Amino acid sequence: GERICERGYHCRDGSRFLCPGGTYGWSEGARDVADCPPCRAGYFCPRDPAVPNVVSDPFPCGDADVFCPKGSEAPRDVRLGHYSIGRDPTDLERQVAE
Repeated sequence: GERICERGYHCRDGSRFLCPGGTYGWSEGARDVADCPPCRAGYFCPRDPAVPNVVSDPFPCGDADVFCPKGSEAPRDVRLGHYSIGRDPTDLERQVAE
């Protein structure tokens, strides 16, 4: 038999693959890794086989010493001599787009 590919995965050639870290699988029946869009700026989507990412904003980025651009698998440290901007994810998306 066969089953439709679950949310959080993409399926091809009869095999199921977890969406990569920094992405999520929002719909059933994804056929390619391109069907796993990047997570929103201000959030991160870790790669965890036990809990596939199915929404664009599963984990808020964190404190002022880290930031998460669009498609983050994990928070990134703010470099020395820099500071983080915008605690509101909407602001972060706007700033990343500029």
